Amino acid sequence: MLWLFPTATLAFAFPLNILIVLLPPTVIFVVYVRIELEKTINWWKNVFGSPITWDSAKTTAELMELFQKQQNKKKNK
Repeated sequence: MLWLFPTATLAFAFPLNILIVLLPPTVIFVVYVRIELEKTINWWKNVFGSPITWDSAKTTAELMELFQKQQNKKKNK
């Protein structure tokens, strides 16, 4: 980043060199803000979203099915 300012200053006129120098940090900041917003929205939906009803019998059946598949894969190898 330190080499970008002198290079841009020598190669471009006043307003353009500042824009070129500020472009990479701005892009990084925008990506960071987007990621943080997505994480916050997902957290909000998980914590304050619609209430979830847990069907423990269904969950247990699914886990047992996955466990059986994993055991069958180990036996077949």
